[in-house]
Amino acid sequence: MPVAPGPEACGKLVPGYSDRFYCNFYGVNCMGSVVTSIELAGLGLVIQQLPEAVGNLTSLTHVQLQGNQLLSGHLPQWPALHDLTALGLAGIPETNYGAIPSTWNNLPSLTDLFLANMSISGPLPSLSSSVSMSRITLLDIRFTSTAALPDDWSRLGNITSITLKNIAGLSGGIPASWARGMSQLTAITVSGVPGIIASLDVFSAFNSSLAQMDLSNSSIQGTLPAAWGSELPNLQALNLSNNALSGMQQDSWCRKVTGD
Repeated sequence: MPVAPGPEACGKLVPGYSDRFYCNFYGVNCMGSVVTSIELAGLGLVIQQLPEAVGNLTSLTHVQLQGNQLLSGHLPQWPALHDLTALGLAGIPETNYGAIPSTWNNLPSLTDLFLANMSISGPLPSLSSSVSMSRITLLDIRFTSTAALPDDWSRLGNITSITLKNIAGLSGGIPASWARGMSQLTAITVSGVPGIIASLDVFSAFNSSLAQMDLSNSSIQGTLPAAWGSELPNLQALNLSNNALSGMQQDSWCRKVTGD
């Protein structure tokens, strides 16, 4: 019978045990005898694999495992976690964790998705308008087959932040539909993703609520859009460093630019 010591027990959930048993584990938070969150972020743990048995803890709202190393296995399906609002996972870059499960599209409460340091096969998933996503963060991800940014992410009307940093294997560009549908977007990072931004003009159509943009290290060419001063009146922070841009910074917005 497994016991409940410190964080090294993470990843040893066993089917057949009740929530009450897991409430004794380090980093597992409960309300009464019901597991509501697994908070083990940033502990430097080595996790053999993520058990599907976690999906039996149907009152989970948070699973935060970023800042650890997931050694093997596929990303879990967990279709019954309808109350899950935050999911954070990190692996090791040379390991392929399979495709991002399509079942995640059916997690209606999911608002915060964080994935880092992993190879992924298959495309980025579609996300329906029923998903309450407000923040997507993908860091140091390698797609083993060509992937594109989904056009239908434009249906994420509640999203406020998108971070795509050091991503390999993405093709296409920023879908024009994002600007029309993401009316609440205030921060976007597309950094270290060469070739995904053909022109800065794609951002001119984004909602005026956009306040922060980091577009560094993405091999962007072309000129600086003069109209940004009026089209993006709430822009406060802009990083365009390490690109191949030309032209003069416009007086109407150059004070907001950081980098070269």
